[in-house]
Amino acid sequence: MSDIYATVIVPTHDRASTLAAAIESIRAQTVPNIEIVIAGDGATADVRAIAHALVRADARVVFHDFPKSPKRGGENRDRAVQMAKSERIFYSDDDDLLLPHHVETLGPLLDQYDAADSPPAFVSRSGNLQVGLVNHARGIMREALAAGTAKMVFDTHFAHRKSAYQRLGQPWALNGDAIARDFFQRFAAEPSVSWKTVPTVTALSLNGRSRQDVSPKARQSEIEGWLRKLGSSKASLSDAFYDWHYFTFASKCETALPTLESLLAAAFISLDGIDDDTPADISYSIPGARLADLGDLFALLRGEPVGHLGEDRPVKQDRLWLPRKQPTAKPRKEESPVDGGSLRPS
Repeated sequence: MSDIYATVIVPTHDRASTLAAAIESIRAQTVPNIEIVIAGDGATADVRAIAHALVRADARVVFHDFPKSPKRGGENRDRAVQMAKSERIFYSDDDDLLLPHHVETLGPLLDQYDAADSPPAFVSRSGNLQVGLVNHARGIMREALAAGTAKMVFDTHFAHRKSAYQRLGQPWALNGDAIARDFFQRFAAEPSVSWKTVPTVTALSLNGRSRQDVSPKARQSEIEGWLRKLGSSKASLSDAFYDWHYFTFASKCETALPTLESLLAAAFISLDGIDDDTPADISYSIPGARLADLGDLFALLRGEPVGHLGEDRPVKQDRLWLPRKQPTAKPRKEESPVDGGSLRPS
């Protein structure tokens, strides 16, 4: 389409405190010939001022000052995609960070596939890292996404061909009450859409919905701190806890809790350290201690006691989301209670 390798779209409305850091992480991509589109959705005066400053600072940055569209801004996201100068479309929330190799990693996949994603990586409220083990090429995760029962993919970690988006009827333009769910459901439900998930973390989410009570100043400090911490290192997330977010997935799908091995097989995922002969589309390499944690947490979901989580590593409520419908093991006295929050070793 042009000599622009990729377009990265950043929808924004009122997060002036985090926008500049989010854009800085995109400007730092190892692929330099990209278009950075700030898609305003009735942007506030503070957001507009920052956006205009970013345009002046970097010729690659474009600001579309769209008026507020109904509901959650799907129409404006569609406009931004249609106006993009590249076939490769990427996204970033205005409070998320792209690692420097994000476009470099996912971009080449779009030469062969309609869509590509990397594992969702999140920073918890307490600053710990969580990474979901996902595969959307085929299997139960894509099936659940297509059915609208569970969504384990997020736009910051996703890229697609512009032509595929147009072929699917411009799903952002549906502009329903759940625009992200509808968007991804359209990609997953179409059998002709080819999709590749990679096992490499390429982006980092600092979930705004879970931080609604955090001040703008604190949010700015947090995202700027992570921007400095990540730098150019691909190993910055090596201490992350891997959980697959199956805890939310299971409760939404109301499915029986299988063994870890059978669950991985149904998603066509393999893990180092798991003896499984089932063909897999994607293989994750996880440190031994984290692999043990993963098995223990699946046991917790099945209501089995797991003592060593409290004995070897103090349990804290900032690591793991448990589904509301599922029973949990009765906590030991030395453990913190599991009450629908999350767990993280110190």
